[in-house]
Amino acid sequence: MKNLKRAAIVMASAVAISGGIISPANAQSSLPSLATALGLHVMPSGPVAQNAAHIENETIRLLNDYRVSHGLNRLAVDPGLTAQARDWSQRLADGAATRHSNHNVFENVAMNSQAGPATFFNQWKNSPGHNRNMLEAGVTKVGVGVAFDTAGKAYSTMQLSW
Repeated sequence: MKNLKRAAIVMASAVAISGGIISPANAQSSLPSLATALGLHVMPSGPVAQNAAHIENETIRLLNDYRVSHGLNRLAVDPGLTAQARDWSQRLADGAATRHSNHNVFENVAMNSQAGPATFFNQWKNSPGHNRNMLEAGVTKVGVGVAFDTAGKAYSTMQLSW
């Protein structure tokens, strides 16, 4: 299925470039928009991805410091939860809305235009239900994902599990 999606992106890109819809000079920056139009999810690269990774890592650091200050264990970053959180954040960004997934985990979601890790963390810390998730004694793993919509708003998902 992944190869089919990649082939669709490559073919649509070639058609768009050769047909003059996208100029060759703008092809690289237009590919994510084209993929979104086709209903495909593409992980960003460059500065956007670096900023998202920074927000994810710093959010986890803030979470672990917060848990330790409450006498709780630090959480290990789980690649599966991280991938799931990134995918859900991208879906939220694509739909320009926040809602919870149906994943069987403790989950926090947020959207903001300031896109900082402290902003997301404080949103969750100041919400009783989200704060309870972050201070759940039984969890051992975490995954955080960040995505941006076309207007530049940031969407973040934190998933915690055993």
